[in-house]
Amino acid sequence: MTDGEYRWVKQYLIQQVFDLENRNIVLAGVNVDIDVQKRTEEALRIAKESAESSDRLKSAFLTNMSHEIRTPLNAIVGFSNLLINADNKDDFDSFK
Repeated sequence: MTDGEYRWVKQYLIQQVFDLENRNIVLAGVNVDIDVQKRTEEALRIAKESAESSDRLKSAFLTNMSHEIRTPLNAIVGFSNLLINADNKDDFDSFK
């Protein structure tokens, strides 16, 4: 690297010849630049974590909103039932 930047490289190495007499080993190898693949994997990991975080926030929001809506509706339904089931006018007037 002339610019000093690190890159991901995958290396394949195959032993071609092993000569014990002459103590020679012949190797054939290939280096493959996988930097783009690794950067893409990192970007996908970050996007996945962001999506999971957004999903958790959405779930918390819906839970809170459900509670905030349900609480006053329970009061309205409860008072409606009291008005409907009031036996006489005095009971009905006391709920106003």
